[in-house]
Amino acid sequence: MTVPAESIFFDLWSASYDRAGLQEATNRPVHDAVLERLGDARPRSVLDLGCGTGQLCERLRALDADSRIVGVDLSDGALLHASGRSGGDDATPGDDVAAGAGAGPRPIEFVRADAQDLPFDDGAFDLVICTQSFHLYADQVGAVAQVHALLAPGGRFMIASVATVTGFGDDAIRRATALAGRPVKAIPKRRLRTLLDDGGFDVEHQGRIPRLGLVPWPVLTDATRRGSRARPAVSSAARGTRPRRR
Repeated sequence: MTVPAESIFFDLWSASYDRAGLQEATNRPVHDAVLERLGDARPRSVLDLGCGTGQLCERLRALDADSRIVGVDLSDGALLHASGRSGGDDATPGDDVAAGAGAGPRPIEFVRADAQDLPFDDGAFDLVICTQSFHLYADQVGAVAQVHALLAPGGRFMIASVATVTGFGDDAIRRATALAGRPVKAIPKRRLRTLLDDGGFDVEHQGRIPRLGLVPWPVLTDATRRGSRARPAVSSAARGTRPRRR
């Protein structure tokens, strides 16, 4: 697999990503909100899309040691840290990494892959979680289509992503971050709701996650996949495009 140049940033960042102060200020509140929303549900197969160093994967495994937990990321560095955290053997970049061995909790699987090109069978998961990465996807519509295919009918898709309050704010962030070479698409929650609805999901909940920082608070969106196997057509509104003026 060819590694995009921007993934090098996350390879370098992964070395300090697990610092306690950083986790408490940024990721911990998001993971807490996801697990609180999950409640007593115990899905048998879970995909953590953009898993980073595996913090949330570990917490999911602690809830049910027999569930299949799969973490996907594009960063070799993050996956190496994730495998080490979970007690796995040294990871081979680009390959699937099974963390842990022998008796005890079911091993966490770590896989290097792109969110728009996921190497799993259709209907393989009951729950897909995406925290802190959806706003970085260049093709958010394509990512939603991928998740729709991977979820069994009735499966859940939980997204916790940076989201602006208005479309104007989203446009401003895109322009500013594009100058650094990596546009951030912090779409407002109503636009995300439209994207998911057009992508074959029913949105059950949306709410802000309070945390420290100057960027807009993340929005937690909990959606359920509809029963049809067909991938629905996606409107221009969901794609974030505007109709042409005549």
